[in-house]
Amino acid sequence: MNKIAVVGECIVELNLLGKDTYKQVFSGDSLNCSISLKNILEESEIQYITALGEDELSKEMLSFLNKQDIKTNYINILQNKNPIVYINNKEANPTYFSSDLLDRDIFESKMSEHIMNKLMDFDLIYFSSNSIAMMSENGRVSFFKIIKKLRMYGVKIVFNSIYIPMMHESNDTARKLYEISINYADILLTNTTDEKNLWSNITVQEITKRAQFAGCQEIVIECENQEIAYSLDGESKKIKIKELSDKNVFNSAYLAMRLKSNSIKESIINATKINY
Repeated sequence: MNKIAVVGECIVELNLLGKDTYKQVFSGDSLNCSISLKNILEESEIQYITALGEDELSKEMLSFLNKQDIKTNYINILQNKNPIVYINNKEANPTYFSSDLLDRDIFESKMSEHIMNKLMDFDLIYFSSNSIAMMSENGRVSFFKIIKKLRMYGVKIVFNSIYIPMMHESNDTARKLYEISINYADILLTNTTDEKNLWSNITVQEITKRAQFAGCQEIVIECENQEIAYSLDGESKKIKIKELSDKNVFNSAYLAMRLKSNSIKESIINATKINY
């Protein structure tokens, strides 16, 4: 049985349906990744690691995760805190975030050793740029210490470099977190659109070279021209694909296929066929 931990953000998303009418859903790349992985790898153990409050919305999210058969053993419950709320109002100007859980400690120092010991026999640990952006500085230090040690025990670390500008103080901050994160990753999932928003006219070759230099063994890059560029142990290739309807589903499906011992090329092809 595969064991996967997904570290990330818990978002309460309010989508505008009509005048003064919103629909509440739970969202976020890490949450979507967890659900997709569980749908594909039904017998797997998926642990979702985040920070929540003691409020009713946090309790609803815990109930939602449990109904999806996603484990919540290592979620940090913080007093006097509320989840992130994302207002998706296409008729108004910006979408925006409101939260007391930003700059939060998903990994308090007193929890770090306990969590690390529990994750030593896991296959994968997934985190994203969003995950890192929402942690406190102390939380980031604790998290990177944990995954550095877990890599020594053979746990594969997956970094998704998804870029949402409003999650960062500035592009400089986002670039700094990216450069730190890839040094702790075995697998990089990225795309040329986000990369160019961060680094301007960067090429696939430059993305690959930088990630390899940081120690990433496996690199998967979604390109604008319906191609996937991939690199494994220094060998780089490209493959044509159909248009992806959901990048989160593709990333999760790719990881699931790799855990099923498919080759990197087979995993990419099979992942494009899955649509939830």
